[in-house]
Amino acid sequence: MSYRYSFKKDVEALSEIERQSISNDLKKQLGISLPVLLSSNEEFISDSTLMKFYEWLYQNGYRLNKTKIEFLTEDLQAGHSLLFHGSKYGFDKIDPCGGRPKADFANGFYCSEFYQSALSFVCDLPASSVFVFDFSLSDGLKVEHFNCNRDWMLAICYFRGMLGAYSEHPLIKEQIDRVQAADLIVAPIADNRMFAIMGQFANGDITDIEAQHALSASRLGKQYVFKTPKAVSCLSFCERLFLSDGEKSHCALVQEDSAREIRTKLKLAKRKFKGQGDYIEDILK
Repeated sequence: MSYRYSFKKDVEALSEIERQSISNDLKKQLGISLPVLLSSNEEFISDSTLMKFYEWLYQNGYRLNKTKIEFLTEDLQAGHSLLFHGSKYGFDKIDPCGGRPKADFANGFYCSEFYQSALSFVCDLPASSVFVFDFSLSDGLKVEHFNCNRDWMLAICYFRGMLGAYSEHPLIKEQIDRVQAADLIVAPIADNRMFAIMGQFANGDITDIEAQHALSASRLGKQYVFKTPKAVSCLSFCERLFLSDGEKSHCALVQEDSAREIRTKLKLAKRKFKGQGDYIEDILK
């Protein structure tokens, strides 16, 4: 299946409402007239042309990606929702056995319930984009839910390679079994900003209670991890969203502010919840 950008449709739509502005600016910035661009083969549009076009839109106040998402949300059928996947380079097929081995729940196809969360994972990568999928849960799918609690932290710390020495501990084996038996995992997102806090918990520097309160500051939403072909069959491709430099830069600024908030909450959580909860050596003794 081809997961291409809907570039020609975007040019056609915007040309109807801003024809003169777009025509003049495209000619000036890209050296291509609007008629030529509309008649060109979409497969041969260069990356630089894509960037200049979408960057022009973003800098001129168009928030095309979020508007597309709003329209897609309005068109959803009952029982359906949108999920978002940030990708470094794009892909030709969804592979439930792909991804990084040391991701939150090992291999799988990872999606977020929020566009901004998916964007945050790839906003510092030059050729990245965000894919939008229509998701509908099918009957008979084995779904494992995690909440922001000790089990969730133990699972992520293990699969991210921080608790390998405890792989035979009953509490760790319980989380491994939960993940390996699932078609789909639904759990809070733990990004790299939260990884440092997970590390402090795994190293025994903070308790599980201190970690949980600090991690709750991220508000990244839930991640959906598709572990089997059966789970992947619940996804239908909707759109591939091009990320302009302007949108990526804005996302990076939001990320920096969120990271400061998380660090602040961790410092205050250590004070407020001092002496509460358990350290990792007590949990896995």
